[in-house]
Amino acid sequence: HMFLSDLDQSQAIETRLAQLAVERASLSRQLNTLRSSLRFLPSEILSEVFKVTPAPLLIGAVCSRWRAVAWDTPQLW
Repeated sequence: HMFLSDLDQSQAIETRLAQLAVERASLSRQLNTLRSSLRFLPSEILSEVFKVTPAPLLIGAVCSRWRAVAWDTPQLW
């Protein structure tokens, strides 16, 4: 009886792992879509967004383009 309980628990865990893998893949696709969209934002729009960000130093750590836009936005400094 204990063996069947362990087997059922193992199968439940495997099922949950499979569900999480599907969810992770979906979230990964959503993240890639979002990242792709951000790449095409004009520098002027990024600059406006950065102006209302409380931590401009963190913005510069995201990527080289964001760092360049932040440095070219005097209102941040």
